[in-house]
Amino acid sequence: MRHFVLILLLGAAWGASAQGLALLASPTGSPLTVTAGAAGFPAVLSGQGSVQFDAAVLDLDSITLGGWPSMNVSAGIPGSVAFSWFDPALTGATPPATLFTLHFSWADSTALTTPVAFASTPTPMEWIGLGFTEITPVLGAAAVAESGWTPTDGGGGSDPEAGAFAIDSVEVVPGEPLVLALTAEGFDGVLGWQGSL
Repeated sequence: MRHFVLILLLGAAWGASAQGLALLASPTGSPLTVTAGAAGFPAVLSGQGSVQFDAAVLDLDSITLGGWPSMNVSAGIPGSVAFSWFDPALTGATPPATLFTLHFSWADSTALTTPVAFASTPTPMEWIGLGFTEITPVLGAAAVAESGWTPTDGGGGSDPEAGAFAIDSVEVVPGEPLVLALTAEGFDGVLGWQGSL
């Protein structure tokens, strides 16, 4: 099952005197999601920035907006999501805890880990406060996507280039039929296969 490792923020990013932006990954067993969050911001006039990921490893399936009216989030460049906000009607508003959520699936089933992180390209990170003062946010660590697969080289060692097999764990009742699903992922151009259970 695909899952993310939750990266916790340390330091003053969430302190009362600092303002921070964080990418919070879905916990183990949840759908593949990364939520962009904010905390500790004073009143702002506008905000913008980018989130980058490896498009060869992750497919961006959809974007869910948080509770901030006029937030614009787009994915025009592969591997990058740009976001921006400005609404004269909300001048001086405080950003909500959830700005937006990115929903991913795995483009490369053999990849074991990949980062999703804030960036200043293609849209520069810029937050403007009252009086047109620039606010420098503390950025949290990159979220790290972990595929959940453990490819092996056939001899018990790990080989990230190998394909992966998996068998679901099931509970059975004595006397009832047992069905075990064997799944394979990450193989390409296979002519034959054999093995034992």
